[in-house]
Amino acid sequence: MRLTLVAAGLLSGLLLHFALPPGPAPWLGWLALVPLLLALEWRRPDGRRAGLWLALPFGLLFGILSFRWMLFLDPAADVTVPGIMIPATLLWCLYLCLYPWLFVRLMVGARRRLGGEAFLAAPFLWTLLEWLRGSGTLAFSWIHISQTQAAPGGYLAPAGWVGGLGLGFLMVLAQASLAALVAGRRRRLAGATLAATAAVLALGALPGHRESERVLNVAALQGNVALADKWASHYRMENLRVFRELSREAVDRGAGLIVWPETAFPVNLLWDRQAEQALRQAARRLDTEILTGFQGLAPAPGGSYAYRNSAGLVGANGALEGAYSKVHLLPFGEEIPLADLLAPGLEIDLGQSNFTPGPGPRVLDGRRCRLAVFICYEMGFARTVREAAGAGAELLVNITNDGWFGHPVAMELHAALSPMRAAENGVPVVRCGNSGVTALYDARGRELARLPTNTRDLLTGGLHLPARASFYARHGGWALPLATLLYGAMLVWRLSVAISRKGSAAAR
Repeated sequence: MRLTLVAAGLLSGLLLHFALPPGPAPWLGWLALVPLLLALEWRRPDGRRAGLWLALPFGLLFGILSFRWMLFLDPAADVTVPGIMIPATLLWCLYLCLYPWLFVRLMVGARRRLGGEAFLAAPFLWTLLEWLRGSGTLAFSWIHISQTQAAPGGYLAPAGWVGGLGLGFLMVLAQASLAALVAGRRRRLAGATLAATAAVLALGALPGHRESERVLNVAALQGNVALADKWASHYRMENLRVFRELSREAVDRGAGLIVWPETAFPVNLLWDRQAEQALRQAARRLDTEILTGFQGLAPAPGGSYAYRNSAGLVGANGALEGAYSKVHLLPFGEEIPLADLLAPGLEIDLGQSNFTPGPGPRVLDGRRCRLAVFICYEMGFARTVREAAGAGAELLVNITNDGWFGHPVAMELHAALSPMRAAENGVPVVRCGNSGVTALYDARGRELARLPTNTRDLLTGGLHLPARASFYARHGGWALPLATLLYGAMLVWRLSVAISRKGSAAAR
């Protein structure tokens, strides 16, 4: 039994890894969990064996393959302490193993109580655990199963109705039904559930949003400024020169909005008057709007200052039309999680881990459209992006600086969040990275164009602005929790029926 469980766990981990970007086969995302679920159906291990011999191999192999990039971070980024990355990577993979371990343990308990109907619990439990992993202080949502569909050839359309987590729910339900059907458990119910899931997925191809006839010509600039130079004080005006020259070419191509990447201007615009005037002058001479990342700074209690990761929209007249400061900070990269609780009064700094979150999300009113900015890691927070789209954002902008990733897997996993958010909300996305990935996505999450990574270039294109955001953007705040609650109530009802039947049988 142990060998079968280990083989099934390893196979599922391998399939899920290659289904995620930059893997070549997003369709594997619709089959990746079948070996794991079949092992639970055929072998019926107890909870301890399932956790040790099935979930642990699955989680470790998937984690090591998907997060090996942590061993290749650029030293110039100052986000690591030398000598700790190997144990840190292993600890992170073990932490991620916690979720599949809980999943199989709970599935074993469901089989004990629900018998052949236990497969119905799989999508509910898997989605609940993905939501938990993407919430809280250590929130991380790069590897949700639905993100396998963010690669070219994937099927993202239903996300406009049910969101990324809802799409993942349907994917797991389809695989659990298939596994139950193959294993011969409640075949009639499993077949009906599989058919119903397929019908819902097919209906999900209908657009949940409506496009307008307005087209915005945008340009995303990939300056490819080396990290070692980016923060050097003598290089600051050189940063401006690089992006100003690229912006001139963008204007010649007809761009009405120019996007610079995260901290493209690595100074505080509100305190460094020389830098502020230089940027304002650039916008006036180009006669166009510029959205740029910059280093924020604000007074803090006690006479100190709060450092922020910010973005600002500078109008064609040189006026600052709006600013936004990053709300969701990257754990360990921009803040130390639970530092005040674990070490009160002690300042812990692992390079860049000293930022302060901004006051909250904002929709910026530009001359040609309303837009919302999400800096780096923030594109992984579906709720925040949905709220911006629901508040009227016609364009989603993700600015980032992924130059500290030394491995393409990390860049692609991070970039896959952008097409997912576009498809969920029915709103186009501009993704602008200092060294990549720089790309444009339409309101269905389809990639329109991208630049090669680690090159200095600009990307221009026209994006159709929405007349109405998707059903998920408009109603996902109540519709999805309600649907989840109803499904959970159905499981509780089936559980009570199963317990009642067992009690009646024991009485006889």
